[in-house]
Amino acid sequence: MNVGQLRPTWATFTILPSAKPLSRREEIECEEYWQSLGLSGAVMVVDLRSTFGQKLRVDPPPIQCNDWRLTANVTRRIRDGFLHTRFPLLQHLDGETHRWATDDRRLVELVQSTQSAQELRKETEQ
Repeated sequence: MNVGQLRPTWATFTILPSAKPLSRREEIECEEYWQSLGLSGAVMVVDLRSTFGQKLRVDPPPIQCNDWRLTANVTRRIRDGFLHTRFPLLQHLDGETHRWATDDRRLVELVQSTQSAQELRKETEQ
């Protein structure tokens, strides 16, 4: 099997087996945040821990999303390697570790902007 390379910049979203169901407050916060992004349509995602995902070339390294709301929204809306912006949040996950990757420009830019905001907060706190 020959697997092509994703676009040069892509992002990953990791979900661990220890992920607990969202509290009602967290669920509301995630939904409000997701709606505020104004995303529409679908996104193809690849689990890098899958057989297919392990064959992908990962150069340069992906940008890891560290924003819990964005990660929760993405990882809890994926169904069979497919994310649609209107899928509801899953409360119960399969208990496996997943490292979902996408080269969708919208999500890559969101991850980059959340990282920039986190770095700015750190600089301000110092």
